[in-house]
Amino acid sequence: MANHDVIERVVLIVEHSEVYRNILKQMLREIGKFQVYAASTGQEAFKLCAKEQYDLILCDFDLGKGKNGLQLLEELRTAELIKTSTIFVMITASVDKNIVLSCLEHRPDVFIAKPFNHNTLNNRLGKAFALQNKLSQVIKAIDAKQFEKALELCDEELDQQTEFENWCLKTKCEILFELKNYAKAIEVCEAVITLKPHEWAQLMLGKALCAIDKHDEALSVFKALYCENSDNVLAYEEAAHIHLDKGESEEAQNLLQKASDLTGHSIPRLRELASLCESNNDIIAATEAYREVVKKASYSIHDCADNNLDLARSLTEAAVKCEHIESKILTAEALTSLNRANKTFNTRKVKVHSTFTVSYTHLRAHETV
Repeated sequence: MANHDVIERVVLIVEHSEVYRNILKQMLREIGKFQVYAASTGQEAFKLCAKEQYDLILCDFDLGKGKNGLQLLEELRTAELIKTSTIFVMITASVDKNIVLSCLEHRPDVFIAKPFNHNTLNNRLGKAFALQNKLSQVIKAIDAKQFEKALELCDEELDQQTEFENWCLKTKCEILFELKNYAKAIEVCEAVITLKPHEWAQLMLGKALCAIDKHDEALSVFKALYCENSDNVLAYEEAAHIHLDKGESEEAQNLLQKASDLTGHSIPRLRELASLCESNNDIIAATEAYREVVKKASYSIHDCADNNLDLARSLTEAAVKCEHIESKILTAEALTSLNRANKTFNTRKVKVHSTFTVSYTHLRAHETV
């Protein structure tokens, strides 16, 4: 790999298997010059990233008990512990479409499926480092939140017909959106689509049209996207928001359900789906969505008492609508959820909410007798 023996890069390997940690270390030694650190859990990796900036993070999706790789990436970004200049590589052995699409939705710099060899890693890292080296000034400007400067640098690269034209165009659109220059973002997206209908450009076009209240035009863009590609999660989600604004809550629920079925690791989306199902009086679907929230939020930045309290409330409402035996099962699950909230989030506020919900649960259970 070009120039890897010139610059020593600081690398963090996050992998719960000691055998595979050693394999990755050996691959890196064969590729170039790296100063390598390792963590076996997401929690340990987060603590290391709080103390040190890494040039490269190689992270497995499955990290055993505790945070998974997606939860780690989300928490690092939220805490602003990794910069745009950090190359984050997501690795997974899973062939589960839901997990693969969830990984891609979180937009790591590189995504690699196991098993892979030295050459695959070498090639993928080579491309990522080449981009970082060539566009380092743009990336530094973005990290410094100097967005106007970053725009100018992107334009300079595009004028030189850079090999990273797609990255520069996409980054330019994202910056324009960040700066709320929606008219210019639309202009750039339409120019890109005229040459090649990149999905990212169509998605950004739809979002920019929404931002200037051209909802019908935006909806047409999103519908075309998910009709062309039935795995386009964000197109379903954005279209759902438009339908919700138009008062078409059932269609919004249907689209959010499709998005959540495809990638079930977005807790905000699952919570939005659950809330919408409740509003539509679809208690069974709401309960299932809240179950997924509690399950998937564990160890993530979205883990909170409300997840369990909301599940308990929804289970209680579902129990009223069921036959006696199933009602008792759902009521027991609701009480278990409340107990979990009390044990995990032992605060006065949680105890008050939990006590109220327990009383409500017993009251509703009595009504079903």
